[in-house]
Amino acid sequence: MSKNNEQGFAHSEGNSKLLEIVERVFGTDFDKLNMDDLYRLENDLCDALKWIRSRTDQLMMDSLANLSAKEKSLLEERRLLQSAVIMEERSKSKKIADDSAAAEAAGTSRGNTEGHHAAGWRPPSRSSQPEVDTP
Repeated sequence: MSKNNEQGFAHSEGNSKLLEIVERVFGTDFDKLNMDDLYRLENDLCDALKWIRSRTDQLMMDSLANLSAKEKSLLEERRLLQSAVIMEERSKSKKIADDSAAAEAAGTSRGNTEGHHAAGWRPPSRSSQPEVDTP
C-alpha cells in the first residue's frame, strides 16, 4: 500500500477491506486462500499496524505537547504565587518594624518612662501608702 492508502486506512473502506480479509482468514473459507491472498493479507495487516502505530505516536506527541504547555502554565502560576507570598511577608515585616519604631519613638517622647514599665514598676495604690515617721 502507498502512503496515501496507509493514511486512508482510517476510512471505512480500508476498515471493511481488512475486516473482509480477516473474516476470510479466520472464517470457514480459510482453505480457499492462495499464496497471493496471504501475501496481500500480510501486507494489509502490516500497513494497518504501521498506521495504528503512527496514529498512536501522533496522539501521544499531542498529549505530551499539551501536558508540557500545562506544566509551563502551572510553573508560571506557582512563580507568581510565590512572589505574592514573599511580597506579603515583606509587607508584614515592614509593618511590624514600623510599628516597633513608632512605639519606641512614642516612649522616648514621654520622658523615657518606658524603662519603669518594662521592669514591672507600677505606681503605688492609694490604700497602701507608706508610713511616714514623725519626729
